[in-house]
Amino acid sequence: MFWRLTAVALVLTVLSAASAPWPALGGASRPTIAVIQFSNDAGAPQSTVDSMSQALYQAVATSSDFTAAGGGPLKVTPAINGDPLTAALNAGAKAHAEEVVLGDIIKADSGSIVYRLTAYRIDPVAFIRSQVFTLNNAGGNAMASALAANLQTIHAPRTAVGTIFSVTNGVFSDLGESGGFQVGQRFNVMRNGSKVAEARIASINLTQSTLNLSNEAAGYAPAVGDRLIGVDAQPAVAPATRANPSTFSLWAIVAAAGLTLLAIGHHGQPGQPLPIPSVSSSPIGGFTVSALSPTGAAPGPVTFTFQFSQPVDSTTINFTNTTAVNYSTTNPITPTSPVTNLGGAPPSFDPTFTTLTINANSLTPGETITFNFTSSILSTLGVALTPSSPSFTVSAARHPLGVPGAPVQPNGGVLGPQQPAPKAPGPQTPHEPHGPKGPK
Repeated sequence: MFWRLTAVALVLTVLSAASAPWPALGGASRPTIAVIQFSNDAGAPQSTVDSMSQALYQAVATSSDFTAAGGGPLKVTPAINGDPLTAALNAGAKAHAEEVVLGDIIKADSGSIVYRLTAYRIDPVAFIRSQVFTLNNAGGNAMASALAANLQTIHAPRTAVGTIFSVTNGVFSDLGESGGFQVGQRFNVMRNGSKVAEARIASINLTQSTLNLSNEAAGYAPAVGDRLIGVDAQPAVAPATRANPSTFSLWAIVAAAGLTLLAIGHHGQPGQPLPIPSVSSSPIGGFTVSALSPTGAAPGPVTFTFQFSQPVDSTTINFTNTTAVNYSTTNPITPTSPVTNLGGAPPSFDPTFTTLTINANSLTPGETITFNFTSSILSTLGVALTPSSPSFTVSAARHPLGVPGAPVQPNGGVLGPQQPAPKAPGPQTPHEPHGPKGPK
């Protein structure tokens, strides 16, 4: 009878919780972050890897905006293909963190370190941001301070973007609660890079919303594909939203029944802790970029070509800053810079907006250049790009026969001095050894 009374009290307690709003996962103002030990693609000394990892953890632990988890940098074993993401997410989940931050040392020499930081939310998995940074002659507290500033950069607010996908019986967009949007939020409606109207969210569900339009340009009518650019900034990552935001939850009743059986079965003794749910290893996406082989050779013009899996919304790219795409080089080291600094013709897309060409006239032979494409780039379907950082080592133009300044062939070779081709002898006969004679 005692255990039954206990079970009834437990049911009443949990049902009270069910009648109250459920908090959103990760709703704390200070996200809990697990730091994963730096990868070492540069082959830097282990002391450098350890120093960078400890400094990044110290940056999280001493920040007023984040809470550290795991007690220090977490060492993980990458997958067979070298990708540490799955192991990092699992390690972060076991440390009860909401996010993981992964670092990778790209280049380390002469007191300068080029590295990448990438942040992911753990549950549900969501890519936050990835960016390349440079650290010059810094150690100890200076290194931790620099990494703290980097953390703020990759957690900076993002621009809210969306797309109108239907104009039948209303104007519908892909701005849903799952993206962190809400009723009343304001947007500028863009077409071909120009503002044509203003929009406000009138109603919303998990995946889409209806819009009210105002201040339309003369002759404007909403159309599928019109872009929505938020007036107000969004958090770096959208909050995890439950599929059923109702204040009464059926799952809470199920939990009450389960806890009741648990209490009866254990006679009030604590049971085994619930297992930590597994997480997916890949962020939602499907919009990727791949690099083709460059043409040309330094010190002459070099052309880099990139292929996107979906047409690119070019309005989301400003080549004169480093937000969407940037580059860094080694030998000599150039920190993160806009691609327009490379000289040559301006970057351009082909008519399908799936092929991007970047031209460079300022590279030196043997220089290594890394391009960084970020999730700020969107496809025309509104999908954020999966970040990518392809690297190339620039080849030198060859000058055979010691002729400087000889013209470079398309395949990277050099044309030497040209000699006229010998004339082929004409047909001969036994009686006319020098060929047939013409009519006299």
